[in-house]
Amino acid sequence: MIGKGRVKWQKKGGGVGLIVKNALNWKLEETCVGNELESEDILLMRCEKVQANKCIILVVCYMTTMGPLAQEENVKKYTILERVVQEFSRFPVIVMGDMNGHVGILGEKVNENGRKLIDFCEGNEFENLNVTIGNGLHTWENKEWKAAIDYMLVNHEARQHVREMYVDENEFDIDTDHRMLVLKYKWGGKEVRQEMSSVKEEWCLKAANWEEFDKVLRRHVWRRNGNVNDMNKEMVKMLYATAEQIIGKGKCRRFTGKAKWFTREIKEERMKRKILNKKQRQVQKLFERHRIAEVEWQGAWDEYKVQQKKVKRMIYEARVKKDERQKVENIRNKGPDGIKEWYNFIQGKENHVNASHNEPIDPSKRSITPATEENDIANTDFEVQQTLAQKFVKSCPSAIQPYLQLMRIDRPIGTWLLFWPCGWGIALAAGAGNWPDPWLLAVFGSGALVMRGAGCTINDLWDRDIDSKVARTKDRPVASGAVQSLDAVVFLGAQLGAGLLVLLQLNWPSILLGAASLGLVCTYPLVKRVWHWPQLVLGLTFNWGVLLGWCAVHGNLPILPLLPLYSAGVFWTLIYDTIYAHQDKSDDLSIGIKSTALMFGDSTRTWLGGFGVCMVGNLLLTGCAAGLAWPYYVATAATAANIVHQLRHLDIHNRAQCGQQFRHNRHIGLLVFLGLVGGSLLAQSPDLSEHSQPPLWASTDPRANQLLLQE
Repeated sequence: MIGKGRVKWQKKGGGVGLIVKNALNWKLEETCVGNELESEDILLMRCEKVQANKCIILVVCYMTTMGPLAQEENVKKYTILERVVQEFSRFPVIVMGDMNGHVGILGEKVNENGRKLIDFCEGNEFENLNVTIGNGLHTWENKEWKAAIDYMLVNHEARQHVREMYVDENEFDIDTDHRMLVLKYKWGGKEVRQEMSSVKEEWCLKAANWEEFDKVLRRHVWRRNGNVNDMNKEMVKMLYATAEQIIGKGKCRRFTGKAKWFTREIKEERMKRKILNKKQRQVQKLFERHRIAEVEWQGAWDEYKVQQKKVKRMIYEARVKKDERQKVENIRNKGPDGIKEWYNFIQGKENHVNASHNEPIDPSKRSITPATEENDIANTDFEVQQTLAQKFVKSCPSAIQPYLQLMRIDRPIGTWLLFWPCGWGIALAAGAGNWPDPWLLAVFGSGALVMRGAGCTINDLWDRDIDSKVARTKDRPVASGAVQSLDAVVFLGAQLGAGLLVLLQLNWPSILLGAASLGLVCTYPLVKRVWHWPQLVLGLTFNWGVLLGWCAVHGNLPILPLLPLYSAGVFWTLIYDTIYAHQDKSDDLSIGIKSTALMFGDSTRTWLGGFGVCMVGNLLLTGCAAGLAWPYYVATAATAANIVHQLRHLDIHNRAQCGQQFRHNRHIGLLVFLGLVGGSLLAQSPDLSEHSQPPLWASTDPRANQLLLQE
C-alpha cells in the first residue's frame, strides 16, 4: 500500500493511494512526477512482470475543487499528466481517480474540471470508459443528488485488454459516499481479441459510392401501411444492408500517435492559449454586464491574440522544413500576387511554385501571416478575379488608398448590383423600337459608383465597432483605424455632394425621388440590429434605381409596368444578399446582428427558391404589361435557369462558395438588362387610335399628347 497525503498545504480533501495484491508477483516501482508540491495528488506506479515481458502504468490522481487556487493547481496537474502519458505512450496506461469533473454523462452541466478532462482525453487520445462502456452510471451520491466524478481513462494500448467496467457498491466494504469503480483487465486471450476486433472496424466513407447508395435506397419499395415500429426496423435493416453492400467496413486504428512536429513546447503554448481564451471570454461577459471597463476586455483580447499568433508561428516553423522557409517567405511577401503560389505550395503542388531564393522582398506588399492563412486561402478566387480593380487602387497614391477602399473601389460587385436596376428602368422606359439613352446610362453609372461608396461609408461608420470583431471585415479602413471617423464623415459629405451633382442632371421629379432614397440608405445599418429582415430594406434601397430610371425619362411613376419590375429586383436582392450574409453568420450570431441567413438556417435553399419564383413571376408580368417582344422572355428563362443552377450548387456552410455565388449575380442583372433592351427594340409600336389616351412612353410633353388625341 502506497499513499500520498496533503502535508504541505493542509487543505480539506486530497491525497491519493494505491493497493496492489502481493500474490500477483509484479515488480512495483513508484516513479517521481514533478516536484513534491505539484505531485501531492498524483501517484504513478510502474507494474512490471519481467518474465512475461509485460508492463502497465497505473496513475492515480485527484483534482481540486476547493480553494481560490484550485483551477491553477489543476492546470499544473493536467500538465504533469500529459507529460507522463507522452513519456509512457508505448505502454498500457490507466489513469484513475476522483477528477471532480462533470462531463454531461447524467445530463448535468459541464463544469471547469469537466472541460479540462475532455480536453485531456481528446488531446492525448485517451478513452473515457465512463462514457463509452459505463454510460449513465453515477459514482457519487448523497441525500439530494447523484453525480459522476470518478473516472477510468485508458490509452489505446490498455484498451485492447479491457474486458468490462462497472460500478459495484458491495465488492469492497468501505465507508464512503463514493461508489466503487471496477475495471476488469486481461492480457491477451482469444476472447478479448474477438471483442476488440469489432471496435477497430470502421465504415469506409472516403471511398463510398454515394450515388449508387442513393440509387439502391430509392429502388426499395416501402410499405405505406402497418406499424410504425415495423417501418422503423425495416428502414434500419435496409440502411445497414445497403451500407454493407455499397460502403463496407474495414479495419481502422482509432488511436494514432502524435505528429512528430507536435512537441512539448507547442503543447504547453497551446495550453496557455486555451487559458487565455477562457479568460478573455469571462472578461467579455463581465464587460457585457457593465461590470468592467472596455479597456480591460481589450487587454485580455490582445493578450490572447498575441499568444495565438505565437502558437501558429511555432507550428508553422515546426511543420515547414528549414530549407523551404525562404521559399515560403518569398511567396508570402508577394501579397495578393503570391496567393496562387502559396495555395499550391500548401497543397503539395511544388512544381507550380516559381519562387526565387534571391528575390528581393518588397516591404510595401501585404504579408500573409500564419494567422490569416485560412482567410486568404478562402478568398483566393475573389482576389484573383478582382486583380484589375485592386491594381488600380494599389497604383494610386498611398494617402488616398484607404478612402478608395472605403468606397469599395477595389470590390466593384456592389456598384454593378446597384447599377443594373437603374439600367432596367431606363431600358424599359425607352419604348418600342428605341435604344436606351446612353447619356442617362452614363449618368446613372457614375451615380451608382458614387452613391454605393457613400452607402458603404455610412455602413462602416455605423458598424465600426462590429466590423472589428468580424474576421472578414476587421481590415476595413474605419474598423482598422486607417481612416478616422471624423475624416470618414468629411469624406461622406464630399461623396454626397458629388451624388447631388449627378442627380441635378435629371428632371425635378427625379431629383426629389432620388433625395427620398437617402432615408433607406441611412436606415439599413440600423435595421440589422433589431430585425431579421435587413435584406428586405437593402432590396428596397438597391432597386430604387428602377423607379428613378423610369422617372428620369418620363417624369412619372405608373403602377404598371414599374411595380412588378421593382418587386422582381427586391426579390433578387433577397436572394443574393442572403447568400452573402451566410459568410458572416457565425460572427453575426456572436455579436447579435440579425439577418435572413440566421433566420432561415438550413431552410435557406427553400426560402430562396420561393424568392426566385416570385422574381421570375414579376419579370413575366412586367413583360406582359409593357408589351415586350420575345427576346425579353428568352432572357427571363435564362435568368430562371441561372437562379436554379445557383441554388442547386449552393453550400451555405462554405464561405468561399457563398462569396462566389454572390458575385455571380452581376450576370443575372446583365441578362435582365439585355432582355429589356432586346424586347423593347423588337416590340411593335402601339396603335394610338385605339386608345383614349396615349401610352405612358409616348411623350413627356403634355402638348404633344394633346395633339395626338386630337388626331
